[in-house]
Amino acid sequence: MGGVKVSEIAYLAGTTVRTVRWYHRIGLLSIPEGRPRDYGFDHLARLVHIRWLAQSGMSLKAVGQILDGSPEADARDDLDSALARIDEEIRSLKAQRERIAGLRELAGSGAKLSPIPASLDQFYARVREHLTDPEQIEILDRDRVLAALGGTSYTLPDLVGVHVTEADVAKTAEAIELFAQARRAADSDDLARLVDRFLDIYTELAERIAGQGFAEAFASANDGPGLDRLLTALRVAYPDGRQQAFIELCLRKLAIPSLGELGGAEPDRTGTAPTRAVDRAGTD
Repeated sequence: MGGVKVSEIAYLAGTTVRTVRWYHRIGLLSIPEGRPRDYGFDHLARLVHIRWLAQSGMSLKAVGQILDGSPEADARDDLDSALARIDEEIRSLKAQRERIAGLRELAGSGAKLSPIPASLDQFYARVREHLTDPEQIEILDRDRVLAALGGTSYTLPDLVGVHVTEADVAKTAEAIELFAQARRAADSDDLARLVDRFLDIYTELAERIAGQGFAEAFASANDGPGLDRLLTALRVAYPDGRQQAFIELCLRKLAIPSLGELGGAEPDRTGTAPTRAVDRAGTD
């Protein structure tokens, strides 16, 4: 073929001018000599080969080794990684499909579309009937928003098939009342007393529904980035210093790392902007 411009060879190979120039920069594709730069058939053949290997999931380093016949070239690791990524995407797409199918079914029934399962939404409604204090109702409403936030990233527990007793509802309302009292705790001993009772309720409810899918659904929030995200959301939802102290004491008693220990934004105690442990590390 006669010489073509960079835009034309990019078009023929199904890529962009920016990508072609990046391949030049990292040494994958030679730069035509002379001015103007005319690309020949050999350039096109190599570019097509590069694109085919890269789109198969191989790293550009491995692509270069294979095309240059390097003895270190071994595509298996790169292809194994590509297969693992594809498998994860398939799992994610399957979960998304199930979620969309469920939403379609809800839409057909005229029910409200919400990231919170209907059974859990009904549970919140039952708890709210037990609350009369505006502060406690606000805490419940914020907790529901936090649950909705979680529902955008992982599967929330569906309470269908779980017999939620009136005692469960009453205990949940009591736990909310205890959390509200944290803002008026007289001292650390008073706060610890509230936390201990709160955790008694938390433990009893968790044990009663263990093995029914509820605890497992939240397991992802207790590990790595999921926990960091949850704790950051809690700090935004409940910025009061005593409420944050209540949450941190609960985490310590449950042996769950706090946001500061994870390197995330720490709760504001002084009225200044939140700080991150990683930011302070550079100033010590």
